[in-house]
Amino acid sequence: MLEKVGEGGFSVVYRAEDITTKDIVAIKAIRLQGLTTLEKIEATDSFNREVQMLSKLEHKNLPRLHNHFSDSEYWYMVMDFIAGTTLEKRMERRKGTPLPIEEVFDIGLILCYVLAHLHNQRPAIIFRDLKPANIILTRDGRLFLIDFGIARHYKPGQTRDTIPFGSPGYAAPEQYGKAQTTPLADIYSLGAILHQLLSGSDPSQTPFRFAPLDDQQQSERAALNTLIQHMVQNNSGQRPSDISIVKRELQTIATQRAFQQGRYTSRATGTFPYPSYIPGSSHPARSAASIWSTGVQPAMTSGVMTGQIQLVQSYPYKQAQRHTSRQRQRPSTRINGYALASLLSGLSGIFASLFLCSFITRSIEIHENIQIIFVFALLLLLPFIASIILGYKGKRKARRRASKSVGIDVANAGITLGYTFSTIYVFFLLWMLFFTTGPK
Repeated sequence: MLEKVGEGGFSVVYRAEDITTKDIVAIKAIRLQGLTTLEKIEATDSFNREVQMLSKLEHKNLPRLHNHFSDSEYWYMVMDFIAGTTLEKRMERRKGTPLPIEEVFDIGLILCYVLAHLHNQRPAIIFRDLKPANIILTRDGRLFLIDFGIARHYKPGQTRDTIPFGSPGYAAPEQYGKAQTTPLADIYSLGAILHQLLSGSDPSQTPFRFAPLDDQQQSERAALNTLIQHMVQNNSGQRPSDISIVKRELQTIATQRAFQQGRYTSRATGTFPYPSYIPGSSHPARSAASIWSTGVQPAMTSGVMTGQIQLVQSYPYKQAQRHTSRQRQRPSTRINGYALASLLSGLSGIFASLFLCSFITRSIEIHENIQIIFVFALLLLLPFIASIILGYKGKRKARRRASKSVGIDVANAGITLGYTFSTIYVFFLLWMLFFTTGPK
């Protein structure tokens, strides 16, 4: 174990190194000694529940469980180590200032996909502790959801939860033992988070009360306010009936915002950009540098009872803006430097050979200067070798640019010159070697 990185409830989380693979992992240790009988029962249930769920779940926005074991004093879970800062810490640094609406769209959509994955399990998994402290943002712009300590499977027909669980301000009313907790409780928690990100108000200070968002003259904020107020209804029957409905509404509002700002781009499918996790998507994650403009917090790990989540997506809304901006800035006929250098190198080799040809011709009769002749002849090969190398580099670069047809044509011309004259010079050197060393 390298260092302690967090603790909460019955657990302590350490950053550690796997002595076999040398990978950095997180070890969550639950100490049983010193706990009361009731606390041991709760700790045991929490440990077994988290192990059971993480061992079956596979999602890019969730930590992976590598192993679990125990000794006489502790139970252990070995999981992915996720270096980053929680959304809670990010909001604390902002001191009540809301997040930019684009980031709210991105975080909200990613969480919708994670919750959909949990709710679509059979039986459905209810996270029950969705809050900013359980959401981790990484330096490279990914998001992770962590801490399944109080998550559980939905049990149809049960009238109420056995034990109340949840975090004040984010937990739905039914989580306090008044009714059976369903996936609708996670929708309530997501609504509370979205409200906090857009308003800067901490819901734990005024549980169950969510004031209307400011500046509703903007159509997207008015639409978001309507959606959020629908999600945080105390009566679960009045909330959206499925997380897919929330996702669709949020996607629609985000798309309208993108059109209004002139930043919409269709990424191959003609639809608004989406997180890279979505099945069938191969878009790589991109960085979200703006999140880290205020600095990086100490490393956090998956599995701390205070909660964290792995964000494997880059933020899609800002991806769209950067993607569109790059398209506008790239000239369609621009030749890349490697391709041009390849062609110029090949041409320079041709002209250099003309200037040196007379020198080699005059020196061919001087047997004792054979070494000088060979040195000059070999030097003439260098521009053509460089032309070949630069040409292939130019082709690779051209394939990544909008102007690839022009770049590839120029690179191919340089490569052709390189191979052609290299072959000629090799035959010339062989002939000269035979001529100068043959019988007199």
